[in-house]
Amino acid sequence: MIEVLFNSPDICIFVGIGVKRDSAYVCLGARLKYRYSVLHDKTTPGNKYRDGAIEYNLGNKRNLMVNSAMVTTPFKPISLKEFLSLPETKPASEYIDGKIIQKPMPQGEHSTIQGELIIALNGALKPQKIARAFPELRCTFGGRSTVPDVTVFTWDRIPRQDDGRIANVFKIEPDWTIEILSPDQRYGRVTKNILHCLNNGTQLGWLIDPQEQSVLVYFPKQQPAFFEDVNDVLPVPDFAQNFKLTLGELFGWLLE
Repeated sequence: MIEVLFNSPDICIFVGIGVKRDSAYVCLGARLKYRYSVLHDKTTPGNKYRDGAIEYNLGNKRNLMVNSAMVTTPFKPISLKEFLSLPETKPASEYIDGKIIQKPMPQGEHSTIQGELIIALNGALKPQKIARAFPELRCTFGGRSTVPDVTVFTWDRIPRQDDGRIANVFKIEPDWTIEILSPDQRYGRVTKNILHCLNNGTQLGWLIDPQEQSVLVYFPKQQPAFFEDVNDVLPVPDFAQNFKLTLGELFGWLLE
């Protein structure tokens, strides 16, 4: 995961895993696509990478020193408009409180649950044109641009083009947002994304934790509910009452 701390037309400062000596990356936050590489690690003999002060070279611009524990350069938020003009990344990057935060790469449990859940949701809701589930769909609203693992939109709220085709850009909140926690993902950050959805009109949020085999369900303006028994029937929005799923069925997909 990469978290961008500072952006300008010339430089980009970030912290996160994935930085290795002599590796090249695209500068996520810069308006120009400079490429840069690690030149020298001041902290370790032999220039082997570790957390600490690292010197970067950004094209013919200037060198800068970055310390992953302490960054002295002032934080300069990037605007939402600037973020949306940048190319998409893999995994997807999200815009939260003026910062670019890249999601972790999905692993086996995450991908299995996501794929099976999409199939189950669309099997129950799409034939009757009640709603449709989308994987990894960028939703931009309320000053943020996030990519929930699964979003569900009621049929009449799905943005469409003039000819009836589904639109590419979704500038509205989902009716139901579902996040699947990855091993190296922060619980609080994912929760904040769900709460942002609820505060902007989303009817329900799920936070699925494969490691703990539990689901935390968020409702608007009330306490969340925690589910960990295999026989628990998970709550769904009012529009999806014909979709039934127990906790045991959800995590049973991991055994198939």
